[in-house]
Amino acid sequence: MNKKKTKLSLLGMTILSFVGLIIAQTYMIYIISQKINEDDDDKFPGSIGLRKYFDSGDGSASSPYIITRPIHLYNLGRLQSLGAFSSQFYFEMGKDINGDGSTLFYTGNSGTTTSTYLDMDGTEIISIGSPSNPFFGNFEGNNLVVENLVVNGSPEDIGVFGYIAPDASVQDIIFSNLTITDNGYGDYVADLFAEYDPSLNARTSMSFNALGTINSTDTYDTAVYSDDFEGEYFIPSFPTNLDSNITFSIRSTNSYLLNSETQTSGIDYLSINTSELTDDTGENGFAESGQSNKIETRIYLSANKTVDNIVYSKILATYTLVFHHTSANEIYLNIAKDPAEDFYNYTHSTNVGLLAGHCDGSFYNSYVYNGHFDFNNEVDGFTPYPSETESGLIGEAGINVNSTKSPETAYNESGDTGIINFTAIYENVRENQTAGYATGTKSTDTDTYNYVYFTPSDSSLYDSYLRQERINTTDEFPAYVTGKDNNIDFKGQQVIQDDDENDRGLGIFQLNTADYDNETDYNNNFFYGLGEFNITYDYSNPLDEIYYSTAEFDATEDLSGTATDPDTFFTTYATNSNGITNWSPDATSQMFRLNNGTTFPKIIKNTTSFNNSLTTNLISSSRFEKNYNYLINYDLQTSDTMNYKNYFADTSNLFLQDYFEYKLRDKYGDTIEPGDDNFGVMMKDIEDGISSNITSFDSYLKISSNGGTISTMSVVETDSEGTETTVQYPSKTIEFSVEADYGANVTLVAKSTSDSSNYVCIYDKQSFDSGETNIGYYPSYSMYIPDYNYSDLTESGMSSYFNYSEDTNNVTTISNAYSNPTLETSGTEKLYAHTFFLPKGEYFLGTPEGNAYVYYIAAQGQEGKGSISSDNTVYSNNVIEDLDFLLYDPKQVDFDSEQDRAYLSFEGSFTSNLGTVDVTTATDTDGGYYLVITAPLDGETDGNLDSLLIYNQLGYDIDFNGTMYSDTYVRYNYV
Repeated sequence: MNKKKTKLSLLGMTILSFVGLIIAQTYMIYIISQKINEDDDDKFPGSIGLRKYFDSGDGSASSPYIITRPIHLYNLGRLQSLGAFSSQFYFEMGKDINGDGSTLFYTGNSGTTTSTYLDMDGTEIISIGSPSNPFFGNFEGNNLVVENLVVNGSPEDIGVFGYIAPDASVQDIIFSNLTITDNGYGDYVADLFAEYDPSLNARTSMSFNALGTINSTDTYDTAVYSDDFEGEYFIPSFPTNLDSNITFSIRSTNSYLLNSETQTSGIDYLSINTSELTDDTGENGFAESGQSNKIETRIYLSANKTVDNIVYSKILATYTLVFHHTSANEIYLNIAKDPAEDFYNYTHSTNVGLLAGHCDGSFYNSYVYNGHFDFNNEVDGFTPYPSETESGLIGEAGINVNSTKSPETAYNESGDTGIINFTAIYENVRENQTAGYATGTKSTDTDTYNYVYFTPSDSSLYDSYLRQERINTTDEFPAYVTGKDNNIDFKGQQVIQDDDENDRGLGIFQLNTADYDNETDYNNNFFYGLGEFNITYDYSNPLDEIYYSTAEFDATEDLSGTATDPDTFFTTYATNSNGITNWSPDATSQMFRLNNGTTFPKIIKNTTSFNNSLTTNLISSSRFEKNYNYLINYDLQTSDTMNYKNYFADTSNLFLQDYFEYKLRDKYGDTIEPGDDNFGVMMKDIEDGISSNITSFDSYLKISSNGGTISTMSVVETDSEGTETTVQYPSKTIEFSVEADYGANVTLVAKSTSDSSNYVCIYDKQSFDSGETNIGYYPSYSMYIPDYNYSDLTESGMSSYFNYSEDTNNVTTISNAYSNPTLETSGTEKLYAHTFFLPKGEYFLGTPEGNAYVYYIAAQGQEGKGSISSDNTVYSNNVIEDLDFLLYDPKQVDFDSEQDRAYLSFEGSFTSNLGTVDVTTATDTDGGYYLVITAPLDGETDGNLDSLLIYNQLGYDIDFNGTMYSDTYVRYNYV
């Protein structure tokens, strides 16, 4: 999860003096008197004074406009659309009508009967605020209920609130039986949509004086650098010689970063506020020294048309700007590419949300019970138009808003990934201590152990898994014990993973320790297994370069490409019973012979080079990976140096392009292309939700096995009802599960001992669960690790490698891609890396025999997290949080918004056909309530659902179109 820091901009609260307030109200009264038609008199009863359109108040912070009748809420929407509230005014729901402290409403538009909720009785209002007349105010709902409201909106943004401007706020409002109607656009603005259809947006451009003209199809892969961006500005270019009734505008979602100004020629433009970019005031400053930060903002170019004194808008283009402050205290600007398009600006369908169409301000602590969308009813004079919603409640949340995760964001950051960096774990537990504070010797029934006492750091996330020596079970201050000065030793029979109390960043991974009971006998069993599952801090030998190995042994397919199991594969093809150990540089069998690559194969792009033919010399097949190993040496570098991309992301080497296109898949199973941020090899660590490149490794976990035997570890686990169950785990392994349908990319960094090569293997956990013997010799996927003294040198020469430079994005030590590489004969330690692609399934990582040392393992590209945030996002002070659907009627006396929430949101897109979406509740056989989402599919009767992603945060039962689910994510046609 990304770390979110709030930008503490100095927001000057508008303090209207008495004179200023009179002037402002006089001006609005004039506007309204000019704009209200005679036909509207019945809807705008009373005199012209603004307070007469509400119960009371003058719109100031101390005396907000009070809404107590349905007509008052109607008036707010209508007056807002007329431009009556062009600055911040205050509004509040209900008042103490009876003088007894109860906040109440009147029932209906006349009479004195009161109610604890506002019954709109089907009264239709228009959305409060639009792109042309945004809602700038502060709306306080007082946690009261508005029932039976119908909102009839018009593009671009439709909800109870249409468009909420930056620094405006809405809070504490509950809606019951809320209907949002979106019928497309009326004939009165048909020319606006016809002339400025998204497909024609190439006629619109924007100029940035440091870049020149930015057209719709332009791409900017190189960031613009500036010391302070002083004098830099953005100026729009709009179509000419079109309808004279149509005007154009430019605006930003961050009014502090980009200032709106007007040239002498009358053209509006945006200038950069450099004070925001140079703010280094503590943790919340964008330019905090040594910190990698970013600010994102958007620029909108719009066409506008006024009809009956209401301004309608059509977004022509949207540019996403990302300002980066690097750890080297430099500032860059990217015109960011929208991931769904091939160009750097985009338009969108109508934004619809039950609460708000588009929110660049704050919206919090508000709920909906029984919500409905009606799309594209067959209304004369209206043209149907497609719609989309980001969360069901909010159509689109502004890019600068510090918001609760949308379904898309949650899905993209879901827990189907993880990183284990043993260098970081050691630092977390022992703060890189190189010695304990005391030593000792302990004799048990079976052995004598030398041990070291150490003190873990105050922030250690692993205390409960460490060996803590106690004189007796009630000893309050245990001593922490390990086998060596520079070790962390874990207790036996432990499953180390993330939990509700500690996010260790392990994600899908868990560490299974050795199979020893160290708890029941502190004088004896406590020391059993000391040294068998530990992390070692090799402080005298930090390693800052990697040798990427292209070789991999896949035992899940036979020679014909037919799926098989590893046991069958090795039994059929291996020359001896030791399975994977047949695979080596000096193997006599051609199938198991691992040849070291000394010449890159010639790759011709756009031809079929990835196949399983036994006769081909071209690469990128499981057969090729078994028989040829290309070692690519590269230096570990900072995120800034790498432009926040993976290693090899921008490689121009055709061999590497071909290889990684074959290896890598995104979360939808599609090939990842060169140049994509997720292309190549990821070696990052995450701290407080922010990732950064690892620049050196110095600590490793020892994994071991004896003669192909994977030991069993018995762990007693207790469920939520207190029932105990003994669960079997493969001991001294790293276990993980790939949940995504399309698999995962998993990267390993490891080394072997100085005198023996070895393997780091990935095993199918089903083979362990089924009790197969000697499964250590029968892995599904394997990586070969030479010993670093190269005692296994053969004619294939495992010591040769290619040097790679991120500066040139290619191999640098050879003159072309088909020459011999440099040879290295020294016996220094080397780290080897490899990336696997693993299909959906349960796995564990181990070694068939002896010891191997794992420094790092990471999964990416699964059912989320194809990418990980590389720097800290600095947000405005606007917040969207605590918005939700409700399971229970909020008018109940015992209603509790926290307990009665569904913790659900959904992202959806809808075609221009007639359609409906209903979010209601139902009861199960036990009397419990669950949410029902009914959204007929496009092409069905009353259906226009094109795609849907439901984020069911707590895994409650939900009904989607007649099928029950309890999954965190429910998808229909979502890509």
